[in-house]
Amino acid sequence: MKRRNFLINKLTTAISLTLLVSFIGVVLFTTTFTENMCQITKNSASMLENPLSFDLTPHAAIDIDSDYDFITLGFPGSGTAEDPYVIEGYNITTTSHTGIYISGPTKYFTVRNCYVEAEGYGIYIGHVADGTATVINNTFSNNGEYGINIHYSDNILIHHNNFVDNNLGGSYRGFSQAYDRGGNKNTWYDPETKEGNYWSDLGDKCTYKIDGKAHSKDLYPLNRAQSCPNPITMTILSIVLPLLVIVAILAFVVPKYAVPYTKNTVIPNYRKRKAERHLRIAKMSEEDLQKRKRKRKRFIWIIVILGVISIGSAIVCIRFLFVVSPEDIVGWLIIAISGGIFLVSSLSMLIVTLVKVRKEKKVSKI
Repeated sequence: MKRRNFLINKLTTAISLTLLVSFIGVVLFTTTFTENMCQITKNSASMLENPLSFDLTPHAAIDIDSDYDFITLGFPGSGTAEDPYVIEGYNITTTSHTGIYISGPTKYFTVRNCYVEAEGYGIYIGHVADGTATVINNTFSNNGEYGINIHYSDNILIHHNNFVDNNLGGSYRGFSQAYDRGGNKNTWYDPETKEGNYWSDLGDKCTYKIDGKAHSKDLYPLNRAQSCPNPITMTILSIVLPLLVIVAILAFVVPKYAVPYTKNTVIPNYRKRKAERHLRIAKMSEEDLQKRKRKRKRFIWIIVILGVISIGSAIVCIRFLFVVSPEDIVGWLIIAISGGIFLVSSLSMLIVTLVKVRKEKKVSKI
């Protein structure tokens, strides 16, 4: 038996050390890999060869407020997913605030192969039907504010566009070249090819952050380093590495400390208390037994209700933390309230449980 325990302890120690070494190796590899990846050598073909302004047909600013406007302005297509309305091949260099303004349509449409330069926004897309808009192969250059401004519109596909020197002075909303106030569902890259857009101000970053409450990102900018780490891989590593730490610690602590303590102390004490409790219950009257059952049910219901409140408030708090913007006062108020409710309900659960345990101990001593 002693030899068996000795071998088990040696085996668990070896496993623990192996896991710890593996974890340290993964951390060092990841750190070195990330640092090396960020030593970016610019891709010589980073900017797309989209049509330049002088290759396109000059056109005035476009204003679309309904599905019917696509027809009256003569844009081809029927507005279906297979045959969307198409705005294509225009040089829209204008002194108007917005080069292409689209708000309210419910039909499918695509903006492609255009050059847009305006005083404010290159293109504004607001309140369009879910998943009906596509913006591809355009150049948004020297717009006074954002190249693209999206408001209350979801599942828009934006990729293979050039964003060059837009919003140079920045605004109260931020300093990126695009703005997204959708529901965190717009995609700023091609999901199939994993290719996004060209951003002239990307610098040495591997992803491009879009201003706005949607907290969107172009995960695959066209001018990022070819050796940048895969965002999905980095997300997986950020989850796996902490789990490796926990497993390594448990593999070391449980066999060496927790198992002997449980075997020699916890289990005997539990058996002793269980026997005392059964003896005490056997001596109780029927009335006392019913009272005990009612108290136990009430305790369980209190814990369940507090647990539901705690989990719900935590979900709300975390959800808003991911989507709230610095200027969203209501969002931060909701985070504060839900966080407070989470703390109060969690502390209440702890206090109720401790009181229950203390009462049980007092009863057991009688």
